[in-house]
Amino acid sequence: MYALDPENAEGFFFSWAQGFMSGLNAASLQSQGQSRDLSSMPPEEQERFIRDYCNDHPLASYVTVVVQLYHRFRTSAPIATHE
Repeated sequence: MYALDPENAEGFFFSWAQGFMSGLNAASLQSQGQSRDLSSMPPEEQERFIRDYCNDHPLASYVTVVVQLYHRFRTSAPIATHE
């Protein structure tokens, strides 16, 4: 898909990656009381990380690179719960 239409393919998959990482954050917040600061890296840098990883690992699944990217974000401070 990327070779046929790089701009649209990247936009489509990057949108999916953003939603997937938001879901990872929600699960982490629910289970561990903390999340990642998804705004700690500019979107252009995130896209470049994904592009570079995919170029270096052409047989890797897209979800693999997205999880790698997710772990590069800073961890937010734990959220205190009041019970």
